[in-house]
Amino acid sequence: MDELEKIGFGDAAFSRLHHFHAKKRAESIGSFQACFLKRVSLRPGSNMRIADRLRYVFDEYCRSGSPPGDGTQLEALADKAFQLVSIPPAS
Repeated sequence: MDELEKIGFGDAAFSRLHHFHAKKRAESIGSFQACFLKRVSLRPGSNMRIADRLRYVFDEYCRSGSPPGDGTQLEALADKAFQLVSIPPAS
């Protein structure tokens, strides 16, 4: 998360790739991180997908060569990550 924040990734982009996005609920980086202060590791499922989406955004942004702070591009990458690493259908 620290590296993402250094390139300008903020709550608006984070909320777009979090699984709450599908429920039209916003999520902040701070509340997500606070959740993990209570845990030792990521839980399988939603949280692992969030980690995969974060990695995708970071890798693609770095590949683009864009300077830090391009919020529009980071939000677009978060949207794309949400689509690529989708939520499985409810059973």
